[in-house]
Parts: sequence; structure tokens; C-alpha cells
Amino acid sequence: MAMGGIGIASGLSGLVKEALKPYSFGSSVAPPPKLDGYVPIINWVQAGAWTEVCEVEFEPEEFAPRPPNSSVNTFALRVRGQSMLPKYEPDLIIYVDPEVVPFDGDDVIALLTEHNEATFKQLVEEPGGGRLLKARNPSWPEPWIHINGNCEIIGVVVGALWLRKPRA
Repeated sequence: MAMGGIGIASGLSGLVKEALKPYSFGSSVAPPPKLDGYVPIINWVQAGAWTEVCEVEFEPEEFAPRPPNSSVNTFALRVRGQSMLPKYEPDLIIYVDPEVVPFDGDDVIALLTEHNEATFKQLVEEPGGGRLLKARNPSWPEPWIHINGNCEIIGVVVGALWLRKPRA
């Protein structure tokens, strides 16, 4: 069936061809980043066992595309809880690169050695050398964790992947 002299199929074909044209000046859509391989989506227990050489013995069930400019030791986690709202919602996939040096304001995965558990917080460095971990959620009841040798930074969050949840 034709609409205005142009068939629907040929009209769609033209749209697809236009969308596949190389990036050109003036376009509002940038070319996609080059993805290079996959990273494992691991659980929080495995994240707590992650080492500098990243030799965790496990068979991941899920993988996600490796973000551009990340190291081969990058891994992914699903956000748990609400301490990092509103920036990071529960079930959001975050990418963690253990080779990135953490700086003040970075979101990090840290191993709290007293509790032997990994946590996801913002790194805050105070003038004079003090370091803290902070929950981003302004309503979080205890937003600050003081670091006094009881913490090892596992890696820096270098990206996030949001996926729509299927509805029944």
C-alpha cells in the first residue's frame, strides 16, 4: 500500500539507509563507542575476593560488553540497595576497573576488611589526608564510613549500563 506515492517499505528502507550513513558534521547522533570484548558480571562476594591480579576462580553466568578505554581486568556488578540513589538505582549494572587510580569524588568498590564485605560508595579525601566513603543518597541514615586502614579500594566505577526491565 502506498502513502502519498511512496510505499511504506521503501520509506522505511530510506530511513534505515539514512540511519546507517556514517557520522557527519551537524548530526545530533555521535557514532557508537568501539566495544572490545566482554566483562563478567560478578556477585558482591566475588567482588570482595577480587585481587590486584584479578584471579578469582569462578564461572560467571552473565557477561556485559567491555566499556571503551577500560582495562582487561574490568568487571561488572549489579547495584544492591539504595545508598547510592539517585545516581545509581538498584539492579543497574556498573563497570569497575581495578587498574584506575581512585581520586577524590570517584565512585568506588571498597573492601571493608573488618566485615569482609564489598561496598559501593563515593570516595572523599579531606584536606590533611583523611579519607572517607560516602553514600550518595542524601536520606541515607549513616552516610559516612571513616577509612582508617580498614579498607581496600578494589576498583573505580568507570561506567554504568541501564537496561529496561521487561514487563509481564
